[in-house]
Amino acid sequence: MQDRPQASGAEVHVSVAQTIAEVEALRDIWNALEPAHVDSEIGYFSVVAANADQVISSYVVRLQRAGRPDILVAARLENLPVPFRLGYSSIGSTQMKAIVVAFDGVIGAQGPLDQAAVIESLEQLLKNRVADVLLMRNVDPDSSLYKIVQEKTPKLRWGRNQSIENTWLAALAPSLDAFLANRSSKARAKLRREDKLLRSAFGESLRVRCFRHPEEHDLLCQDLYRVSSQTYQAGLGAGFGNTRMERELIAYGLRRGNYRCWMLYIGDEPVAFWAGFGNGSSFYTATPGFLPEFAQHRVGRFTMLRMIETLCADGGYKYINFGRGDAAYKEAFSSSSHRSTDVWIAADKLWPISVLGLYSLNSLINQKGKVWLQSSGWTQKLKSRWRRRIQSTQQRAGP
Repeated sequence: MQDRPQASGAEVHVSVAQTIAEVEALRDIWNALEPAHVDSEIGYFSVVAANADQVISSYVVRLQRAGRPDILVAARLENLPVPFRLGYSSIGSTQMKAIVVAFDGVIGAQGPLDQAAVIESLEQLLKNRVADVLLMRNVDPDSSLYKIVQEKTPKLRWGRNQSIENTWLAALAPSLDAFLANRSSKARAKLRREDKLLRSAFGESLRVRCFRHPEEHDLLCQDLYRVSSQTYQAGLGAGFGNTRMERELIAYGLRRGNYRCWMLYIGDEPVAFWAGFGNGSSFYTATPGFLPEFAQHRVGRFTMLRMIETLCADGGYKYINFGRGDAAYKEAFSSSSHRSTDVWIAADKLWPISVLGLYSLNSLINQKGKVWLQSSGWTQKLKSRWRRRIQSTQQRAGP
């Protein structure tokens, strides 16, 4: 691509790495920039690019400026499904060619001027008809990056009405007791009572195994799927689906030593799990799961506490990142949160603008419906009903 001036008036050269060799050539630069999120770590990113069915290729944008550090945008070119939903129910979908930026994938931008140069470069790619749409996930709506995107793209091409959710962080402590110290004595007593009841109910048949070695990969994936395939999350397309990409990511994490999974067994049957990847100071949890018939025994909570206990004792991480979205356990066990949303920008063409307009309308309808349900007191009842129906369908289908 041609050199052109950036927002600060300096020359910026923009290039794109799409092949494995081109991305690998950026490894030293990439690592030196210390990406904040595991999703934008070069190894993790490359495994996704090589194995996700919807990915066409890597699409890593590099901005080079004389006398200044490079900026990388960790992105992939994808055939991206755009779903339309009413609550948990799917009402249709379409597909668009998209530049999808990894979480915290703008790496090395030092401030608004750098961020403006990034957005200008991505906008130029849309003008060059590389893709129908640009998607940046988990952007802080209070950040300068978000404001610059608003300033530099016409409203007609924006994906509006995107939900703003919390991303939850839990500060680790030297021990589980210290981690729980800021909770009320009543809450701590309840957790101890639940643990005792579970141990009393199943005795020596109850055990937790922490998977962390490459040779455990096949058994781990088998047992993850045995549990996850029966959860309501599986019916929503979340959780562990035993796809090639998921298996390869776990294999990569086990080789690198930054992936762990805590699996709860009753006898030889896996009944609950918590897992995730570490990067920098944080451990990022994946979607957990437990068999619904053991819900009354709080097996998910028990397994989560074993994960926290291990991470506290090891001392390798400062935080657990529970990810985006509200859930009772996230609010109860987290020490802080920040807001996140998705940024969609359509190319200046009728088809992507029309699709994004319908997607924005669908988002608005869901938001209005959520507000109405909350005000009427039906939110939790409807959620429970949807989840029971999805779980029933999953259980009939079997793993």
